[in-house]
Amino acid sequence: MQSAKAFMLALILLLLCNSLYAETLNIAVHEFCPYLCEPDKENGKEGYVAEVLKAVYEPAGYKLKFHRVPYERGIRDTEQGIYDGMPMLNSRSSEKIVLSAEQCGVLIQNFYVKKGVTWKYDSIKSLKNIDVGSVIGYNYSSLDSDYEAYLRKYSNTRPKKVFYAATGNPSLINLKWILKERITTFNECSYLIDYISLKEGLAGKFDIAGTLGILENYMGISPKRPDSRKLTELFDQGMKKLRDTGCLDTILIGYGLKDWKK
Repeated sequence: MQSAKAFMLALILLLLCNSLYAETLNIAVHEFCPYLCEPDKENGKEGYVAEVLKAVYEPAGYKLKFHRVPYERGIRDTEQGIYDGMPMLNSRSSEKIVLSAEQCGVLIQNFYVKKGVTWKYDSIKSLKNIDVGSVIGYNYSSLDSDYEAYLRKYSNTRPKKVFYAATGNPSLINLKWILKERITTFNECSYLIDYISLKEGLAGKFDIAGTLGILENYMGISPKRPDSRKLTELFDQGMKKLRDTGCLDTILIGYGLKDWKK
């Protein structure tokens, strides 16, 4: 009996020591629910990607601290080493940040229009007579370099044909711009639009007007960390374990999602 108590005391002390001396990873995240959520707005939910990161890194002896910043700033500050990492990056998001091999999610990138609008996307030419919305920091080059070039070019023309939203919830801002007919279309991830539309009472107010493609997203680690490759490998190993044990399915179910690889 005494030995059991001694063992439990030793285990508790070990856990406390690990907690006290665990290295903190400062992670830049942006509001992108259900991938990354603001807990105060989502009944405590942090987003499935945040839960995955905790499930991967905490057993390896790290503490995670999430810093909610605009997408573009998160990329820049992670490049500079202000933050240790940032999830939900594609292969064109940054030329400096070290990316994982395993995905942390995929984005089905649809064009959305106000319900009843007949416009459809079939090429860059179809954008000729309309106004388009986007989000500062987004980069569509890995899906369609011509579309990305179009956004950059026509955001600086007079009159403007491309409008960027930055602060707050930029995807919701774009949806509201569509309803106000300030823009005709906006390209965004289907899961995100479904989630926002349901939450904000906008379900049924938009039609899908084409798909640009499917964008794979990864975990990124700051190039300023000498152990950047170790941290991405930890993520890769952790994701495989979560998938093999069914833990990933459990996390995703909490957000009404399914494993994108199944």
